[in-house]
Amino acid sequence: MADPVTGSEHSLNQRPVIRIFHNMARSGGTMVCKCIGAMEPVRLFSEIHPAANQVEYLNLTDQAHRWYGLATTEDVDAVYPFVEGLRRVHRRCIAEGYQMVLRDWAVIDFLGRILVEQPVYRHSLNHVLKDHFDIVEVSLVRHPLDQWLSTCRLNIYRDKIDSADFFLGYLKYVEAAAGHFIRYEDFTAAPGVVMQDICHQLALEYDPGFIDRWHHNRYITGDNKNSSRGSKGDSASVIRPLPRREVEPAFKAQIEQDENYQRVISLLGYQDAGYSS
Repeated sequence: MADPVTGSEHSLNQRPVIRIFHNMARSGGTMVCKCIGAMEPVRLFSEIHPAANQVEYLNLTDQAHRWYGLATTEDVDAVYPFVEGLRRVHRRCIAEGYQMVLRDWAVIDFLGRILVEQPVYRHSLNHVLKDHFDIVEVSLVRHPLDQWLSTCRLNIYRDKIDSADFFLGYLKYVEAAAGHFIRYEDFTAAPGVVMQDICHQLALEYDPGFIDRWHHNRYITGDNKNSSRGSKGDSASVIRPLPRREVEPAFKAQIEQDENYQRVISLLGYQDAGYSS
């Protein structure tokens, strides 16, 4: 594994280290990743997933070219197979002294409906990279009720997924994190402190200057200011906790009987932290 102090780019067996930041839709991942990507010398690639390799703006080589100048137009035109394209950009990052981070597109794997119909309940990115890299990872989580209330409003999921399906997928996502997670609510309450934890888990050099630069970082996908709460007007540069949307009493009673929902809040410690439903 990578040394969390030195950020070594190779493990003891000399396999290259790859850093992965997992997040589900509507978990605050865009904002947190803008913060990670605002640190020097990080180069963050956004919503990377094997199933999205043919999507131009989600192709890692395309992002490397347009955002960072780490690939040529010839590289982009070549449309390398997923692992080969990633390995080429990874080598270029190391050669130029950058620390590469992949923001996963985990909602594909745990909810489906985007590019694939059915969820596979595992991180496809990890699955295709585990034989080529040593993986260093951390997962972003958010209270499951807040995340459902936001996810069900997305056009792609509206009237296509119910809360039972969502909480099952979210439980599988939380279990895949295996305890290596940071909570969105904790980040918004103390971004500097939690960013140091993220850096430790991902073997990144901590740069406190991110707090002044993150809102200028445009090297990201999913930055939809029409749907992202907290990204509008004068508040665009402010990291702050968000209030919960109103919950119908009948729905609140329903989820209190959902075993998967209860298991998630238990695993993530929200009850003890004052985030209970």
